[in-house]
Amino acid sequence: LLQKRELSLFSEWHFGHSARSVLVFQLDQYNLDELVQNKGKGVRIYQDMLRDPHVKAALEMKKATIIGTPFKIQAASQSMTDQEARRFVEWALDHMENSFARFLWSMMDALDCGYSLHERIYESATRGEWAGKWKLKKLSAKDPYVYEFDLDQFNNIKRIVSAFDNSVSFSPNRF
Repeated sequence: LLQKRELSLFSEWHFGHSARSVLVFQLDQYNLDELVQNKGKGVRIYQDMLRDPHVKAALEMKKATIIGTPFKIQAASQSMTDQEARRFVEWALDHMENSFARFLWSMMDALDCGYSLHERIYESATRGEWAGKWKLKKLSAKDPYVYEFDLDQFNNIKRIVSAFDNSVSFSPNRF
């Protein structure tokens, strides 16, 4: 009574004669790229592809289109607390060591390599309305070639490991 019909990205299961069906997302069957499944070890090949001027131009145009889209920080509600949180986030993003736009551009390396890593570095605001509050000092980009992922049986990241020295590892919460 159970029939399976393959679609490009989903499997659709039909139950008997009923009209009920379930779509199941099957990323593992869709993305068979050994470089992506290799916990970060295949990044060098993607980086080498960027030497091709056509590949580089296409990716740069895509990045510029994404980053050029306007955005704004919205409060969760109209409450005073949520509005103050929105103002703080706007201020903190405007007062990062590197601009937030520069971070977004760096984050777009995910299009080049399949992912990007940025370490969150905090500091305490020293003056002004928000003095004493912790804020992002900067989001420091890390070269994906230098890091690998240690995964559990469900492909959750347990730790991020140096590709050159397995004894050097970081909690994924830092990124």
